[in-house]
Amino acid sequence: PKDDPVVLGDAFIELLSDPARLEAMGKAGHDFVRDEFTWDVAAERIHKRIQRDLKRLASSGGEA
Repeated sequence: PKDDPVVLGDAFIELLSDPARLEAMGKAGHDFVRDEFTWDVAAERIHKRIQRDLKRLASSGGEA
């Protein structure tokens, strides 16, 4: 539970005692950031958002 500091502390201690798991989690986090936070991904998300907003605006008769 996120509001139980004892359980959270125990989980951290368990994680720190398993170097292979810690390394795997670090690599997974690095890979996620590398893949999800690029200019290409950001541009695509912005483009999709603009397209969606333009469609919504058009379907509402041009009223914002």
